[in-house]
Amino acid sequence: MLEAGWVSDAQLLAGGGAYCRMCAHLLRIVRLAEQCAWCEVPMVEEERAEDEGWGYYADDLGDLHPCCPGCLAERFGIDTRVRLHGAL
Repeated sequence: MLEAGWVSDAQLLAGGGAYCRMCAHLLRIVRLAEQCAWCEVPMVEEERAEDEGWGYYADDLGDLHPCCPGCLAERFGIDTRVRLHGAL
């Protein structure tokens, strides 16, 4: 955390506070650029990325890592993503 830097917030979250950059990213106070965990291609805007087939995979520790559509197909054999929006 010391290497990543810190972000202060007094408006978005009740009570404000100081957060490491990764926590601030997860809390959506600050958006950090994400890239595919394998090929390092940059992820576009989050909503567009999902529409284009990006996904996340969980490692053995349960941490989520972004994965581009090409690497999903190559490493996991997932050629198309199942869309669940409104599919009940």
